Amino acid sequence: MTVQLRRAPLDLMPPGFAEGLEDWAAGDRPEGASYAGAANARLVQDAALGACLELRTVVAAQRLRYMGEVPLPPGGYVEVSARLVAV
Repeated sequence: MTVQLRRAPLDLMPPGFAEGLEDWAAGDRPEGASYAGAANARLVQDAALGACLELRTVVAAQRLRYMGEVPLPPGGYVEVSARLVAV
């Protein structure tokens, strides 16, 4: 007899930028200030990409951090991908 355990797929997708910038920060600590109301960040609508975060770089390495929790089982991994448009 073989028993297989199947788990429902995890939803690891953070909220979209269109839902607001309160969950997104520039720092590497969860208690950092969010991009909501930041002078160098705003939401824009792109014809090809939809709702996007527009950042004006103010430091050499501009950071983007999701401040929420991601449920990750032991032995799991997260693959991160991004689409960037540079002007």
